[in-house]
Amino acid sequence: FIPNIYISLFRGDARFIGLANIVVVPFDIAINPWIGRLSDVGFFNGGFFRDVHSWGRRAPLMLLSVPVCMFSCVLFWIGPESLQSPLAVALWYATMRFILTLGTAMFEAAFQSGFTELFPAKT
Repeated sequence: FIPNIYISLFRGDARFIGLANIVVVPFDIAINPWIGRLSDVGFFNGGFFRDVHSWGRRAPLMLLSVPVCMFSCVLFWIGPESLQSPLAVALWYATMRFILTLGTAMFEAAFQSGFTELFPAKT
């Protein structure tokens, strides 16, 4: 849906937009376990989220993913119309796609691993 809009409306280069969609998949595969590991060790429990007993290890990551996703979703539609080059439009698309993938990976890692904390195994 969005690639079609970038190609037809914003006149982006279809080859580079397609390449961005292909390259983002291995990026997502690589980033998900890494973000999950950072969440496991409480990396995101800083500042406002310091109290692990109140927030847990997953809620800070889930809450931090929201502005990342919002940023990319807003910028998906602001900016490409002012770009003149098809390559520049494709690079804009690729950048926003990678940021959105990062945000969704953050949310997925927190969401999928949160059930283990909500329902711990009885030993």
